[in-house]
Amino acid sequence: MTNACDLLLRIAILILCHRYHLENPYWQTFDKYVIPLLAKDMDLRRLNELDTTEQVRVEQDSELWEKVKKHQTY
Repeated sequence: MTNACDLLLRIAILILCHRYHLENPYWQTFDKYVIPLLAKDMDLRRLNELDTTEQVRVEQDSELWEKVKKHQTY
């Protein structure tokens, strides 16, 4: 009985996690941003080596970015 309950609990957690990610508007932009990056040579630097004078955004949809901000934890 315990094994069946553990399995059902794990399945429920996976479903909730999957649902959370699908509802997060950030994940809608993830592939659009990451796939082209993986196709190119990578420029690996430390955070303190990056030029942060300008904010870089892949998507230009301002409404999307407002939805994304709701999910950020910073």
